[in-house]
Amino acid sequence: KVSGHWALAVWLIWDMRLNSIEPDVITFSSVMSACEREGRWRTALRIYEEMVASRSMPNRISYNILISSAEKGGQWQMTLQLLHLMRQNFI
Repeated sequence: KVSGHWALAVWLIWDMRLNSIEPDVITFSSVMSACEREGRWRTALRIYEEMVASRSMPNRISYNILISSAEKGGQWQMTLQLLHLMRQNFI
């Protein structure tokens, strides 16, 4: 369980890449979840952006984590944008 260890979870992604291991949607989502639980919505958003840039497609769980993170951070416009993006991507 990565909850409570958001910085270590973020480091995991970079360490995986240093070792030529590409994180998958489960890894990215787990790291976003650790960030969400610690109120790190900006970091969760960066991880999401990294996921998309690496061509790992976010799923319903990924979006729900990010939406929850944005909501907890008071980022209502971002929450609405993510809901719209989910609809566009048929998720």
